[in-house]
Amino acid sequence: MGHSNANPSISGAQIEFATPADVPELVHIEQQCYAQPWSEARFAQECANPYSYILLLREQRSIVAYLCFWCLGPEVEVHNIACAPGRRRSGAAQALLEYLRNWCRMQHAEQMFLEVRTNNRGAIELYRRFGFSICGRRAGYYSNGDDALLMGCRVTQL
Repeated sequence: MGHSNANPSISGAQIEFATPADVPELVHIEQQCYAQPWSEARFAQECANPYSYILLLREQRSIVAYLCFWCLGPEVEVHNIACAPGRRRSGAAQALLEYLRNWCRMQHAEQMFLEVRTNNRGAIELYRRFGFSICGRRAGYYSNGDDALLMGCRVTQL
């Protein structure tokens, strides 16, 4: 399922796929990042789901960022991206997206989609730089009633 990349955008970092052993550390980062974090059970389900993958960006054996996605034939759905609070705006999310772009090309995926909170300007700008564009809006998508923008792109445009 996974292979490592010793040369992501962040010097000294390693990108690899998660295993069930990584779940406690993922939960710890998730709880620091989100008001309604994914549970340990949710991460365990993602690790067991044959369509689900979690990319990890590690520095010195510690997870500093992760990206969870599903590969459904020609489409990839990005479900969750998080960076440890002290590592935001360091290029970690960009490194994971670059790795995912290359992985999608190798898997012959054609399109990628994700949802993002309408008020998450930093994430929206990052996704636009990667070729994503707004293709819809999901009213009340989040549990607190916030709307989400649906963004998508063709993998060849990334």
